[in-house]
Amino acid sequence: MSEKNKIPSEQITLKNVGELTGLGIAYRSSTVDNEFILGLTMDVVDPEPGKSYEGWLVKKEGKKIIDFYSTGMAYKASNKVWVVSYAIPLNEKSYYRNVVITEVTGDEGKTNGVPGKYLYEGVFVK
Repeated sequence: MSEKNKIPSEQITLKNVGELTGLGIAYRSSTVDNEFILGLTMDVVDPEPGKSYEGWLVKKEGKKIIDFYSTGMAYKASNKVWVVSYAIPLNEKSYYRNVVITEVTGDEGKTNGVPGKYLYEGVFVK
C-alpha cells in the first residue's frame, strides 16, 4: 500500500450529544505494517449498573447513515477515564470518518450490532 493510501494520524475532540458531561477524544492512524489503530477516550462518570459504553465507526452520505460497525466495548482505565482501543488490518472500513460513543444496556451492542444511545460523536477531517 502506498503512503498516499495510509490514514494520517489525527486526533479530534468529540462533541457531547448525550446527557453526560465530560470530555471525549478520538484518535486514529495507520502503521507501516498496514494496521489501522483507533482509540477513543472519555473522561466521564461510570455508567449506571447494567449499562456500558461502546465505540463505533460510521459511514455517512450527507446526514444519512450508510454503514456502521462496533470498535468494541469501553473499559475503565482509571478513575473517570474510559477507553476503547481498536486495531485491525487496514481495510475499507478503516476509512470511515465518523466516530460515535454510545451507551448500551447489557450486551446490546455485541448481540444486535446496532449502536445504542449516542453520547459523543465526531468527524475525522482527513
